[in-house]
Amino acid sequence: MQEIEKKAGRAEQKLKIMIVSTETVPFIKVTNTSEFVYNTSRSYLNRHHEVLVVMPLFRSIKTKYESSLRYITNFTVDMNFSIHTASILSLDVEGVMHYFIDSETYFNRNRIIGEEDDCERFIFFNKAVIKLIDELDLAPDIINVQDFTTSLIPSYVKKRAISDERFQKIKTVLTLHNIRNQGIYPAEDSVACELPSSMIMDDEYKFYPSVNFLKSGIESSDYITFPSPSFKEECQSPYSAERLDKIFRANSYKMIGILDGIDYMRYDPSRDMSIFQNFDIDNLEDRAVNKMGLMNYYNLTGADRILMCVVGKLYTRKGIDLLVDNMEFILENNINLIVMGTGEPNLEDELIDYQLKYPEHLSVKLYMNEKEAVRTFAGCDFHLMPSRSEIASINQLIAMRYGAVPIVRETGTLKDSVREYNKFTKKGEGIVFTNQTSRDFRNAILKAKDIYYNKKDILNRMQLNGMKKDFSWQETADIYLQVFKELVEIGK
Repeated sequence: MQEIEKKAGRAEQKLKIMIVSTETVPFIKVTNTSEFVYNTSRSYLNRHHEVLVVMPLFRSIKTKYESSLRYITNFTVDMNFSIHTASILSLDVEGVMHYFIDSETYFNRNRIIGEEDDCERFIFFNKAVIKLIDELDLAPDIINVQDFTTSLIPSYVKKRAISDERFQKIKTVLTLHNIRNQGIYPAEDSVACELPSSMIMDDEYKFYPSVNFLKSGIESSDYITFPSPSFKEECQSPYSAERLDKIFRANSYKMIGILDGIDYMRYDPSRDMSIFQNFDIDNLEDRAVNKMGLMNYYNLTGADRILMCVVGKLYTRKGIDLLVDNMEFILENNINLIVMGTGEPNLEDELIDYQLKYPEHLSVKLYMNEKEAVRTFAGCDFHLMPSRSEIASINQLIAMRYGAVPIVRETGTLKDSVREYNKFTKKGEGIVFTNQTSRDFRNAILKAKDIYYNKKDILNRMQLNGMKKDFSWQETADIYLQVFKELVEIGK
């Protein structure tokens, strides 16, 4: 499979692809997984493959789409200690058929995840997906599962393949956008799994006998994909692997990193109605209106000051502690800053304290609003992402699309998507630093300040380079399809 990227785009082999997830646009959006499912499913469909998306029917979906959902069938799922009914409903969205698995017991909740019985809930969902294949006589070539909430499915497919020829032909691909949440639960809560302990037990977890859903998926799937070629390597070291480095190393032969894209029709500064002034690469000067509008919107002063932003999760692993450490340095160096997101309470409190001290130059918004986020990217000069580890970020892609120059640490998707500007070749679109230190982050900010005030031609070139980059889903989908085709061929 080493030549997968080179083979993408060969003659089309039509596939039957089932994507299983607990979220997808337009129904549920919790993480970037929802964008991945939405965009890849449409890309596969546009290439004339058969695509089916399967997800739970959460309360919010049922409430909003009840009149549009079509009842298909129902069946029972054996949970070992009890029998539960799964109802199947369907809805065609933009040509992609979605099957929803309904359960009053497990999915009629306000929250998608974070319930006390999550272990039982997701065992039910994973089992119901397998039963769905039986009941509707489906024959997918590929089942693409997402993160821990669906990662028991590869193990169930492998178990069924022992005695069922139909399941022998199904290949499973596990896509990981998050490895921190692994589905670790007390072993006593997982009796309904009905999988061999070798497939499910977490021998590395020392606090109590436990199962690990993600471990099961990693070991049982036919292939594993990451939205970052760099993170595919980083996850094999203890620092980035969340205790899974040994498992990742053992399974590295079936791993690949494929950079996620963004929807260029949706994120288009020339037509986006959420920003103050539309612009493109041919009239970049119009972008200045967005900066002034943004400063007025957030009550910031100093038109001559640099405007930087941080949009995303406010966690230590995202390097927000480095931002806090440098806050006074930033604000006293002729820089205004907008911070938007939620995260660790102690970091949120420190940011608010600084806002009280510098109300004219710092705006902290402890929430996420997509329209405001895009408006912020369109008006800021620089976007800060000092992450310690980054498996699946797309904010730097959106920022570049809207002309904000990214300042990033060299890790994961940031390393894969942002190049340091080279004054000789005039290539590159960002400022990249390597070490996880406040000093290195501060030096990167000083470099940005020098470029902004003394090298406007370089700043404009960096903005244009970023806006011209192509991170559309087409290339991403082509590589995924080649992975799928290779697996199907191997299975023949």
